[in-house]
Amino acid sequence: MVADDNAEDGLSVREQEVLSLLAEGKSAQDTGQLLGIAAATVMFHYRKVADRYGTLNRTHTIVEALRRGHLPFDQVRTAAELAPKEDDVPFLP
Repeated sequence: MVADDNAEDGLSVREQEVLSLLAEGKSAQDTGQLLGIAAATVMFHYRKVADRYGTLNRTHTIVEALRRGHLPFDQVRTAAELAPKEDDVPFLP
């Protein structure tokens, strides 16, 4: 069974992409821009997964996806990885 055709046993590639970006703290709008889809489509994919899992919020949905092995942990960047590096910050005299 291919996950994109029937995601009963896991997440589709698009659902993984959406959850990975939401897990990084991105908004639906930002996620949509990065993926080239509307924010409403981002929320459609998120709600589809949340309904399947029976979860009530983003955090619970992401934790459940990780727990079930549907969202590989290495796909989710940590806050430390997302934080600007010292040399990324412009020097202000």
